[in-house]
Formats: sequence, C-alpha cells, structure tokens
Amino acid sequence: MTATDGDLEIYTWIRSLLATLKGERDNKNYGIDPSIFFEAGVPGLIKEESARAFALIPEIKGEIKVVSFEKGVVTIEAIIVPSSSTNARRISTRIDLGEF
Repeated sequence: MTATDGDLEIYTWIRSLLATLKGERDNKNYGIDPSIFFEAGVPGLIKEESARAFALIPEIKGEIKVVSFEKGVVTIEAIIVPSSSTNARRISTRIDLGEF
C-alpha cells in the first residue's frame, strides 16, 4: 500500500497530537498531566471528542481512545482509515506515570 500526501499529513498530525499528549513535542517537557486519564468519564470523553473531530475530515474515519491503564502506564491509541482505503492504521503511544 502506498500512502498519498494527504495520508502522510494526517498520520503526521495524529503522531504530533499523541506526542504532545505525552509531552515530547519539540523536545520540551510539557504535556498534559497523565493522571487525568484516570478521572471518571475521561476515556469516554476522549473517544467521543475524537469521533467529532474526525467527522469534520471527510477524507478519513478514525478515533482516538484510551486503551489501557496497566502498572502506571496509560496507552492511548489512534485508529485511522483513509476514505480511499479499507486498511486501518493504528498509532499508539504509552505514557508512563512514573516519568512525571
């Protein structure tokens, strides 16, 4: 499968978003406090809001969701499917609460 310029741009945007959440963007130590992922209702809210955001981009379908909380590590995953394809791409990042 070859990626179009649009696919690569979307992939880069999602990767940047996940890096920002993790606090890795531009080699700066900032991001959101990962303990927020443990608050009641937050995983569902992230999934719901990501669905709304992806609805604004007709070229792709996708969602961002909190996948797991295990041993102090939060795993966030983005699943994207370009409208021109049936192949989903899964991008994930892990945030270790011990790093904060």
